[in-house]
Amino acid sequence: MPSSRVALVLLGAGAALCFTAAALTWITVGSAVAGATLDLDGGTCVPALRAIALVSLAGIGGLLAAKGVMRKVIGALVTVAALGGLVPVVASVRDGFSAIAASSRPVSLDGTPAAVLHTSALGPTLAIIGLLLVVVGGLVAILARTQAAGLSERFDRTQSAPSAGSRFDDQATQASAASEDDNPATMWSALDRGEDPTRPTT
Repeated sequence: MPSSRVALVLLGAGAALCFTAAALTWITVGSAVAGATLDLDGGTCVPALRAIALVSLAGIGGLLAAKGVMRKVIGALVTVAALGGLVPVVASVRDGFSAIAASSRPVSLDGTPAAVLHTSALGPTLAIIGLLLVVVGGLVAILARTQAAGLSERFDRTQSAPSAGSRFDDQATQASAASEDDNPATMWSALDRGEDPTRPTT
């Protein structure tokens, strides 16, 4: 499989995992006084997660349309965006989401700050895997051959290639001209005009 296709598959898979992780509940915060709880999904814990997924999808479109050095530029941008998303995800997991819980709105009217009551490892795990896939896809795009043709170049090549119908018409015209030269009536008419029918025409 060509490296460009590998990059497209990796970016697509990474974007799908990031979207899924953003929709899953990562933590449940609550108030120790009122007992109210609030579920926070990945999009709330790491707001950049959905944006990075969209950047990955845009990178797929860019790789399909671009060619040459522009593919490397697109791969670099996607890689930087995914690495930027990995930092807050890993940091949140390491501190047990305490910073996110502290910055979330209180879940009771008495102003008691929310505390982490429950965490789920599925969402952060999918997010990390998805972001790593996007990083690898961007690196593959950077290292891919610059000679690979984009959609625009392929379209131009298809338009410039002669069609089968035009080649058939040219062959039919040449065959018709050859048969007319070999016609005896044509040769006698040339003799009547004082021309030599055996002389090749220029």
